[in-house]
Amino acid sequence: MSAPRKLNEFILMKSMVIIENIAVSITGCLLAELNARKIKVILCDEKRNPASELVSLYGSHDCSLKIKNKLGGLLILKLAFGLK
Repeated sequence: MSAPRKLNEFILMKSMVIIENIAVSITGCLLAELNARKIKVILCDEKRNPASELVSLYGSHDCSLKIKNKLGGLLILKLAFGLK
């Protein structure tokens, strides 16, 4: 396995990209291509700690049901806490 390469705010590995700087702009087209190639994208916060991850919604037989369940849970939370 080769060592990761560092290009300014990006760390590039074989199947993962870590974006260390919050000032980086990424197009939706690039994110879609990374997702299609099953490359994990991790975004870091201002302290360079991992904060979030791009996760594909497709890939299992019941993904539509999972999405509906997640959205239903969010709606219940919004109603319970009076969030907009």
